[in-house]
Amino acid sequence: LSAMLDQADGMDPDKDVRKQRAIIESMTREERRKPDVIDRSRRHRIAAGSGVEPADVSELIKNFRNMGGLMKNMAGMGMKERFSAVKELGEAGAFNPGAQLSDRKQRSKRGATATKEDLRAKKREERKRKKKNRKR
Repeated sequence: LSAMLDQADGMDPDKDVRKQRAIIESMTREERRKPDVIDRSRRHRIAAGSGVEPADVSELIKNFRNMGGLMKNMAGMGMKERFSAVKELGEAGAFNPGAQLSDRKQRSKRGATATKEDLRAKKREERKRKKKNRKR
């Protein structure tokens, strides 16, 4: 916990909470229940109503989605695993009031052993095959 307090130097967590609360209170019930319905025009309306920039509204929605995924992952863990996951989050800076949470990429779509040359060769072969099929 002391490491988290060191990260918060120079930041005002109360101000951040007030800003987030103003954003949430500027949303309609539907937008609170289903943040996916918030499009560009709604984002601008919410920002104007709460006195913040539209980017702040987008950031809050993004962090909400990421935290939802983290909570779902933690739901299937035991108590010891949850504590270690919270410790990892703290080390990553998640408890810093101005932190940006992001989804971690689970694995590469290309696979672990694929090199750039292998991918280029694969694409080249695919183009040749398509060209051959067009000639027929």
